[in-house]
Amino acid sequence: MNSFANIEWLPKAGLTPNQSLYFLDSFAEKIEVLVSLKEGHQEEIYLKLSKEKLAEIVEMAKGKKIEEAKLATKHYLEYLNRGFEENRDEKDQEYLTLLNTILEHRYILGFEYPELPKGTRREILRNTDSTLISLYEKIEALLPRSLSDSLFFKKDEVNWIWEIATEGK
Repeated sequence: MNSFANIEWLPKAGLTPNQSLYFLDSFAEKIEVLVSLKEGHQEEIYLKLSKEKLAEIVEMAKGKKIEEAKLATKHYLEYLNRGFEENRDEKDQEYLTLLNTILEHRYILGFEYPELPKGTRREILRNTDSTLISLYEKIEALLPRSLSDSLFFKKDEVNWIWEIATEGK
């Protein structure tokens, strides 16, 4: 049984850091965040934008564009951290949403990992995964154990995917 059977895979990477009009993407994202402030949907927007950045990371890694992948990674982690900071004083359910998102992203990266050039997958994806593990542990510590344990099987499956993906690589 797969804990991620209904996972929504990465969207198509739109503008990417290697394109000259990438600054327009950042501008549009800032507007999207401002609009979400008014509507009270900031966490959703941060998670949506983080997934878009994850698609950019994978796209840049496939093209062996290390510096551009690092830039996308920086933006990706900023959005995830903002989603976390936005919910610092929120209910446990919001933390569970963030933890589930991190697990989904790690799952996707684990599947993408073997398909990428060796240099970029080590430098970009392993570092990104390590950072995601740290953020996950930070958020998990804020939850009662009964809630964090509800993600045990998903977490275990993600760790297994990464173990298989990085075996001997």
